[in-house]
Amino acid sequence: MTSTQATTWTASGTLALATMTLAVVITTIVITLQDRRHADKRDQLAEAYSIQVILGERNTGSPVKRHRRAAPASAKRLSAIVINHGRYTITGIEAQLWLVDNGSYKPVPFAAQERVPGTKDLDAKLRGGMESLLEGMMHADRLTPWDLGLRFESDPISTAQLPGVYPVVRWADRWGTHWEHRRGEVTKIRDGA
Repeated sequence: MTSTQATTWTASGTLALATMTLAVVITTIVITLQDRRHADKRDQLAEAYSIQVILGERNTGSPVKRHRRAAPASAKRLSAIVINHGRYTITGIEAQLWLVDNGSYKPVPFAAQERVPGTKDLDAKLRGGMESLLEGMMHADRLTPWDLGLRFESDPISTAQLPGVYPVVRWADRWGTHWEHRRGEVTKIRDGA
């Protein structure tokens, strides 16, 4: 073998090795990005399932905000209590009740809502007399992880409509994805659905 042939073989081998190395690096990058996307989706779904929705009921009486409608004795006020056990703030929170009416379900808006922020637990020395200012700055359609929760409350509802009733709660996560909680299931929904 001549030195020219040896040089040619060495150059060819070096080029082949560089090509294989480049292919391995690109494949590793693609696999890493795919794994990261899957991990982000799992994290996002776990965050969505960390939003707890509780259906509550109580005898009639004043809801969070006063209404003029008189309640029959056999009526109840229902509430959807939303608690954020996640790591990130959720926004655009909306809720409705789904009641049985003439054999089929129909959505009913809640009459009132109240956000219970975590600032209620602040020491008086930290608040420095600013409780009303702190509470007034809170947005009613969002929950941070440190808030106590958000309560939606209905007008009086006949106890005949209570069997099968459930709340539907919707919100947007920190990635801008919209979610819906219905009967213990969380599903991704289109924006504005």
